[in-house]
Amino acid sequence: MLNVRRFAIQTVAAFTCCIVAIGVAQAQDKDLRAKVQASAEAAVEKAKASCEGDISKFCPQVTPGDGRVAMCLMAHEDKISSKCFWTMLEVAQGFAGAESNLLNAAEICESDIKEHCGSVEPGEGRIAQCIDENESKLTPDCVAELASFRDRLKK
Repeated sequence: MLNVRRFAIQTVAAFTCCIVAIGVAQAQDKDLRAKVQASAEAAVEKAKASCEGDISKFCPQVTPGDGRVAMCLMAHEDKISSKCFWTMLEVAQGFAGAESNLLNAAEICESDIKEHCGSVEPGEGRIAQCIDENESKLTPDCVAELASFRDRLKK
């Protein structure tokens, strides 16, 4: 059986990256941000529904939030149901893909972020907003990657 611990950690980390991706989505595009957030929340709900019995059995005292339930399931990886395992794997893979897209965009635009937004405090979508406001000054590679990133988020 594949290692659930690795996928649970990926799920928690990648979900965090998806929340960041919501801020990376074009600041004025509320529909896109809402779509990304809804997609991430749906994936988490799918995992919760598939793992409901395992959560009740192994993690009834765990307060949900901040990946605590996923970490609890991870502690019981050798006992969880196949349904829970495979759903967690599917969700983790989806989040890992989103994380990869986000990291790729950040890498391609790194010099633009430093040049145009280096003094901007990270968090709450401020860097994404700065990049959006400076789009006309960005390198062609960064502009192309941001357009591609936005297209991938819409799918």
